[in-house]
Amino acid sequence: MLKYKHPASYNQQLLNALDKLVPDTGVILDFFGGVGKVGALARAGRIIIAGEIEKKWANQSVDNGCDFVVIADATRSPFKSNSIDAVVVSPSYGNRLADVDKSQRRRKKRKSDYTRRTYRSYYGKDLHINNSGNNMQWVRGPRGKAYRLLHFRAWLEAARLLKVGGLLIINCKDHIRNGKWMHVCDWHWSMVERIGFEQRIRLEIPTTGDQNQNRHKQQGKRVVAYEQIAVYKKVSNLIPHERYLIHHAEAEVLDYI
Repeated sequence: MLKYKHPASYNQQLLNALDKLVPDTGVILDFFGGVGKVGALARAGRIIIAGEIEKKWANQSVDNGCDFVVIADATRSPFKSNSIDAVVVSPSYGNRLADVDKSQRRRKKRKSDYTRRTYRSYYGKDLHINNSGNNMQWVRGPRGKAYRLLHFRAWLEAARLLKVGGLLIINCKDHIRNGKWMHVCDWHWSMVERIGFEQRIRLEIPTTGDQNQNRHKQQGKRVVAYEQIAVYKKVSNLIPHERYLIHHAEAEVLDYI
C-alpha cells in the first residue's frame, strides 16, 4: 500500500511517556489519529482504535499497530456514549503546519506546491474542510475562531465518549509566532477544565531532536523546547450541554489570544 507521510506523528519520546499514562487494559481511542502511531501503545489487554478524517492517513493505522480504524470527524465519533476507557490525542498546534499557500490553491499540480512541510503538502491534496490542519491556526479572525471551536467541540465529544473515571490524555505544544509565545496549551487545558474534567498530571517532554527547533536556536530565534502532556479524569456524567457551554464561554472559546 502506498504510504502517505504525516508531518506531526508521535515521536518515540512521546510514545514512551504515553505508554506509562495509558491504562493497562481497556479501549483506547485517538480520534485525531493521523496514520495511527497510537498503535505503538498496543499491549495485551488494550484495544487501540484510531479515528481519522483523512482516508489515506487512516488506512495506514492497522499497519502501525491499531486494532481498529474509523474514518470519522473527531467531533462526531460513531461510538456510543460512556464506552471508551481513555482518549489519547494530539490536536494540531495552531502553527504554520496548517498553512495552505495561495499557490497551492491556484496550481495544484505543480510539484513545487507540495515541498513545504505542512499537513496539506504531506497529504498531497486538499484536506477535509473539518481537518484542523486545513488552515486553522492560532491567530485572530475566522481561522483562529475555527481552530478553537473545532477543538472545544472535540473535548466535548471526549466527555461524551469516556466512561466515568476514564482518562483524557492530551499532547500539545506552544509555538513562537512573530517573536511572541503562543500559549496554545493553556487554552486547551482551560477548555477541558471548563467542561468538567479534573486534571491529574501535567508533564513537559523535551524536544531535543527537532531539526527545525535546533536550526532556529542556531539562528538566535526563540524556541519552545518541550511538548506538554496533560492527563484529565472524567469524574462524573454531569457534562453541560454543548450549546449552553458555547454560549456562556463564547468569548473565551472564540476570541482567546
